[in-house]
Amino acid sequence: MKAIFPHLSSVILIFFFLPGGHTLLAEKEIKYPYTDIPEDLLKNSNAVIREDISRYEILEVGKGILYVKRAITILNKKADHFAEVGINYYGKLTKNSFLKARSYDKTGRLIKQLKSKDVKDLSSFDGYSIYSDNRIKYFDLRYPDYPYTIEYEYKIEENGFMSLENWVPYSGFNVASQKSSLAIIAPENYIVRYLELNIESTAKERIADGKKKIMWEFGSFPAIKKEPRMPPLQSILPQVITAPTDFEMEGYYGNMDDWASFGKWEKMINQGRDILPEEYAAKLKGLIANEPSRSEKIKKVYEYLQNNTRYVSIQLGIGGWQTYPASSVASNGYGDCKALSNYMKSMLKSIGIDSYYTLVRAGYKAPNIIKEFSSNQFNHMILCVPNYQDTIWLECTNQDNPFGYLGKFTSDRDVLVINDEGGKIVRTKAYTKKDNGQYQITNVFLDKNGSAKVSLSTKCTGLQYENYAYLLDVGESEQKKWLFRNLDIPGFELDNFILSQEKKIIPEVNVDIDVSIQRFASVSGKRLFFQPNVFNKSKPISIPQKDRQFDFVIDIPFEDFDTVRIETPQGYHLEFIPENVSINSKFGKYESNVTANEELIIYTRMCSMEKGTFQNNEYMNYVKFMNEIAKADKLRLVLVKST
Repeated sequence: MKAIFPHLSSVILIFFFLPGGHTLLAEKEIKYPYTDIPEDLLKNSNAVIREDISRYEILEVGKGILYVKRAITILNKKADHFAEVGINYYGKLTKNSFLKARSYDKTGRLIKQLKSKDVKDLSSFDGYSIYSDNRIKYFDLRYPDYPYTIEYEYKIEENGFMSLENWVPYSGFNVASQKSSLAIIAPENYIVRYLELNIESTAKERIADGKKKIMWEFGSFPAIKKEPRMPPLQSILPQVITAPTDFEMEGYYGNMDDWASFGKWEKMINQGRDILPEEYAAKLKGLIANEPSRSEKIKKVYEYLQNNTRYVSIQLGIGGWQTYPASSVASNGYGDCKALSNYMKSMLKSIGIDSYYTLVRAGYKAPNIIKEFSSNQFNHMILCVPNYQDTIWLECTNQDNPFGYLGKFTSDRDVLVINDEGGKIVRTKAYTKKDNGQYQITNVFLDKNGSAKVSLSTKCTGLQYENYAYLLDVGESEQKKWLFRNLDIPGFELDNFILSQEKKIIPEVNVDIDVSIQRFASVSGKRLFFQPNVFNKSKPISIPQKDRQFDFVIDIPFEDFDTVRIETPQGYHLEFIPENVSINSKFGKYESNVTANEELIIYTRMCSMEKGTFQNNEYMNYVKFMNEIAKADKLRLVLVKST
């Protein structure tokens, strides 16, 4: 879903409620002076969270109240987005109230007290939502004199919930936390489940007046500085994750003690919504009548889905979980991820092929779900289609997606397949380095003045297909702009540029480029100097981190194969043939060599990378490996004129 305010991509949703109807503090009271921030919390910080208090009270199954109070000191312009606040918990099943906000200067004196006229009530329509009852309250407390502090309180009443409240000390990089707490309050006999990650347990539990209270209190956490190739931030932060046992949304009661129970609820709320009219089923059977295999039948129906539907977001109450009926999508031609997946499921059912809803946490570099803790950890739905000994995964919201291709968005992660027994955790397809290939053949026609005509033919497969795939959907002018930004060749003229693709389960994109380069080689007397690696040079890592704090990740395995054929000008020969290069490490492998005769030089290069998470103390070895590759890619050849 697109951000409602594109420039607010890092907004944290924060507010506050003063229990008991207390009035705001007197204007002369000093709060949150900058001088009270410990020195270690200022290091690497753009902002410091001074106070972060969350309390979730379960009134009964399906009803709860969330109270939040937060204060943030903004140290510089990079953190101004914290002062732009949008509350989007405001719709059919939720209501926010008791909104109050203030800001203070660096000494702790009151700058501004929010007034009702300062708060805008807006629709959360984002350009993709055709049906949505959600609204947001938005206000801006930015101040030009740094540092300054903003403070919010709010209360959210939920009439139907599947999640409680989680705790993390950070809201991103370069933000420190001074003080925070989380409390979950529930009826005495209600079981609250929680999981503590990357911290020692600090939970305190007590029972009084028929209620159970679980409380966490935390001190300071210094800011995290971003490092190259970090694991997903959510996977390494200290955090407390909570979840209900019994829950309810719009009269649908469920339990999430385990994944099977969670899946049974999801199956129940969508029961009977996969029915299509008989005449529609007859049409589909005619559509696939001449297809020779089960896989081809599935593909034919998938392409029909792509050609006859479009994605929109539907967010009405329980609509975040319950699909629109398949018959509705068939009539109207649109739906969200649930509706389109259900529609595809329904079409396959009508031709005798079973498939299953699949809940997934989607997103490139999104952290994997915590499969040991059944809870609402998902943001997307795809379809799982068993196909004999194989499984076909279908992304039903993308009109251009190759059949059976998941890509970076949903591949290689744990998902919840909703089957006949409820829910089961399985793993989506992982693309190997052989799947993710790049194959380049370059022909260079070099003249004695150093100019060259160069033709390049590239084929990218698997996840490397995505390096170019989006260019297929833009115009020629945008394609050429991309080319001039990304070809690291000074002073070239573009003679020809063609993009094409093959939509297979392991998709391919083909790129053909012809260029003229005036100064391909440098001329010095009888010699021509040039680099044979024209299009695929690695860049060195210039700022190695010897004191790296976190492990690092190589998230995409791949193999690159390059062949460059250079026709030399008449009367010139290679002055010397360099030695072959071979570099091996646990991170990958690199090889290059040069062969030559009187008229032709052939340069070959192979580079492969392994996927994995590696310990922080190995990072310098990784830097060394990558810099050795970058050095090898700068190989220069010398042609000398025969005398």
